[in-house]
Amino acid sequence: MKMSYRWRSFLMVGFLFYLAGCSAQHYRESADREVYRILAEKKGPGPTVSFDIEPKSPAVFPPGAIKEVGLQEVLQLAALHSREYQDRKESLYLQALNLTAQRHRYRPGFGADISAGWNSGTEQLNVSGDLSLVQWLADGAKVTLNLGTDFLRYLTGDPQESLGSLLSLNLLQPIFRGAGRRIARENLTQSERDVVYAIRSFLHYQRTFSVLITTNYYRLLEQKMVLSNEENNYQQLVANRQRSEMLGDAGRLPLFQVDQARQDEFKAYERMITARTIYQEEVDQFKVLLGLPANAAIRFSDKEAEELTTRALPVLQLDLAQALKISLQNRLDLMSALDAVEDAGRKVAVSRDNLRADLSFIGSTSVATPDDENTALDFESDKIDYNAGLNLKLPFDRLTERNSYRQSLISQERSRRNLSLVQDNVSLGIRTGWRNLEQARQSYENQQASLELARRRVESTNMLLDAGRASQRDLLEAQSARLQARNSLLAATVDYLSADLAFLRDAEMLEIGSNGVWTGDWDAQTNANIKE
Repeated sequence: MKMSYRWRSFLMVGFLFYLAGCSAQHYRESADREVYRILAEKKGPGPTVSFDIEPKSPAVFPPGAIKEVGLQEVLQLAALHSREYQDRKESLYLQALNLTAQRHRYRPGFGADISAGWNSGTEQLNVSGDLSLVQWLADGAKVTLNLGTDFLRYLTGDPQESLGSLLSLNLLQPIFRGAGRRIARENLTQSERDVVYAIRSFLHYQRTFSVLITTNYYRLLEQKMVLSNEENNYQQLVANRQRSEMLGDAGRLPLFQVDQARQDEFKAYERMITARTIYQEEVDQFKVLLGLPANAAIRFSDKEAEELTTRALPVLQLDLAQALKISLQNRLDLMSALDAVEDAGRKVAVSRDNLRADLSFIGSTSVATPDDENTALDFESDKIDYNAGLNLKLPFDRLTERNSYRQSLISQERSRRNLSLVQDNVSLGIRTGWRNLEQARQSYENQQASLELARRRVESTNMLLDAGRASQRDLLEAQSARLQARNSLLAATVDYLSADLAFLRDAEMLEIGSNGVWTGDWDAQTNANIKE
């Protein structure tokens, strides 16, 4: 059935209106849908991970209220507001966006070039158009379909002007160089794999980022408790100085020992002020690390800070051999290094193919319709032309291709050496992490014993001082040793927790929640270790 000129005009106008209606927002949403679909597809099975790059609203803290946050809230804030974390998500998005361009190459590509002009002398509207469709096939062939039209119609009066159309179909099929699915689709294949590598890198980064935030948070709590210890020590030295003055006034304590008590009180005050300044500075820096303004009205959990002095340390329910086995199976960078060897092998095949001659089959056909609006497309009456042939370019000059081929062979050997290096580094990292964890545990136990000894020393020195068998200096040294032991135990606790997290990160065993960071639940993490 023929399509009248009037209907074709309506279709053309409708198509133009459709294109005009595609706003920038439409294209943005289209890109997001395709990218997020690719990321979900390439991530594979496992817990859901959000790759959303939409900027989050700044954190709002009601005026006059200070919000207390613990580890889990800190990790959540970091995932929402960290600038570095957002940069990494956007880099992953852009990698997937590049893949959409490669995939688009193997989809039908439509093009339209339409022009219109009005002739006042003849009162005619001249509309011409060129519609095209390009399709790349998986084996390297290129198919092009073109439809060109040129027709005249006037807006008022008798529409009896002419219409001419030309339909052409062209085929370019490589036979030697560039032929075959593996060769022709190499760029697409590599882009697909690059997205997988980017996802793996991002998933490992989530663990690294979680360890960074958690370690800094515990260091902050450590400094908070150091400040608390310094404040308590200062109050004790104030009380000790007051008692010394009373004993000095009673003639039971030499004045130089009273002065020693006063001097130690001054030193304790200076240490307390310094500890407070350090803590306040670290709080501001940590807020910026989270992506919050330095003046954000939050405070960090007193309960979790106090638990640092009493908590039982998590125990890894694995031996070194099990940890090594799990790491070699699960390390994402090792998977990527292994796949890179395969990539290099394909590059060798492609560069070897480029050394061959260019031989292509070229075919085309065209159909010209008569200049008669009442004549439909008729393959019996319309003029149809066919063309077919071969195009051969002999490989006389292949210096660039030769060099590329040699470079690909070298790159292949390098990828194999890099795989071996990554394997060795994974094993080395796990062994080092295991030793660091064991050292941190021994240091923690040693500091526990040291603190207990310091406590007993202060108690006994107090009794000896009351009995006149110890000097003020003995008590001051005992109290100083106790303060140092308390702070050292705090540092040893945080060192162990940090070493444990770093080991779990390196073994790719740190549990990441749907919010993209560690859950912050030590009990759940320990149970996960047991299941492994």
